[in-house]
Amino acid sequence: MSQLKFYFFDTSAIIKMVLDEPGSEKVNNILSSMDSQVFTSWILLSEALGVLKRKFLDKELCVHDYQNLVKKLFRFIEDRSLRPVDIVVENEEAILQTNTFDIVQLSKKYPHLDAADVAQFAAIQNSFLKWFKVKNGIKLVTADKKLAQAAKSEKIDVYKVNS
Repeated sequence: MSQLKFYFFDTSAIIKMVLDEPGSEKVNNILSSMDSQVFTSWILLSEALGVLKRKFLDKELCVHDYQNLVKKLFRFIEDRSLRPVDIVVENEEAILQTNTFDIVQLSKKYPHLDAADVAQFAAIQNSFLKWFKVKNGIKLVTADKKLAQAAKSEKIDVYKVNS
């Protein structure tokens, strides 16, 4: 039996899950692998929904396609193919687990990245995912070259889906 592999999908990888574009085949191979677990952030899911909405508003997607892609994305969450990890419920209140301090510090270090990008680093480095990073390795899956370069500076393994 092969060793379990862990991945963290950024927004570009999430979009490739539902839209057929360069890199989608690599993303779908990860998703269909029996020895893979895929994580992401609720922040990135919101960002992905924003990308789909923008494509709809820009008339790149018709209403039917837009609705189907949103449903498809939520099916990945429902069937646990994609596991958002950074929000917990305590005392009936949703709490973002990613520490604001970590995001602020990383934003200073990487001013060319947005808050969602550096939140990924904080989630990988400071949540339970850090144990995967140490033990078996966790790979950030992205098509974003600047994000990939910064992740490597943070000693986060990267799997590029745009090459």
